[in-house]
Amino acid sequence: MSRLAIGIVLILCWGIAGCETKEDAKPAPTWENNFSAFLATLQKVTRDSRTQGSGDVDITAVNAAFLNKSVTWEGTLKYVHKGRPYFVEAFVSVDETTKLAAVMYYPEPDEVAKWEKIEPGSKVKYTGIIKAVHIETVAGNEPFPYVDLRSVEAIE
Repeated sequence: MSRLAIGIVLILCWGIAGCETKEDAKPAPTWENNFSAFLATLQKVTRDSRTQGSGDVDITAVNAAFLNKSVTWEGTLKYVHKGRPYFVEAFVSVDETTKLAAVMYYPEPDEVAKWEKIEPGSKVKYTGIIKAVHIETVAGNEPFPYVDLRSVEAIE
């Protein structure tokens, strides 16, 4: 009987520990709330939307995946230039000598002063809505996707 009791206790302990592990596990980041996941998803969708033979990207398919979706990302503010914030994480290497911004937007006029007050190097959480996805061929034949956001606000 004691073996049965020990077995039940072990099963209960294992079940409780298993539940705690599941509850403590953080969900994987989605592209809507993690900029790195967004870039990976954007690059995958861009690759998957290339027309066989020509290498052109079906921008309609790419936009269908992202257009008008809300995002909440966090980034390290690199600097603000003419009212436009640039983030360290938003620059993507195109080749050995070229880096481009993968997120483009100008805040609304009433938001510009708020962005300009943020210290460069600060972590900033911000939200916006995807206005458009663009594809440029910058180096070689590889398409460089970048996104325009609208209604962008820093979250305090």
